[in-house]
Amino acid sequence: TAILFPYIIEDHAKFKGERLARLAKILRAAPETATVEEACAAYAENIRERIAKANLPARLKDLSLSIDELTLAAEDAGQLDMVNYLPRSMTSDDLFDLIKLAF
Repeated sequence: TAILFPYIIEDHAKFKGERLARLAKILRAAPETATVEEACAAYAENIRERIAKANLPARLKDLSLSIDELTLAAEDAGQLDMVNYLPRSMTSDDLFDLIKLAF
């Protein structure tokens, strides 16, 4: 999930930008003067920096997963109840698009 987190932030910023910007400022990942877009981008970048500092894989391909395996994972995830609680409705195709960004 750490690998996907910055991509999830970027995706959700399109739908819940105000909330993410407020969170970014509370976490001091963005300055108080940042616009919503700037704060969301800074938050995603802050997460990427933390992933790098922790020496964790930054891309899904770093985990030796194939795109076919990830397709199946997206299809399975699309059927989970938690998908109903995301800031926007997401189909399996939407989830796969997000996964491709992180690949």
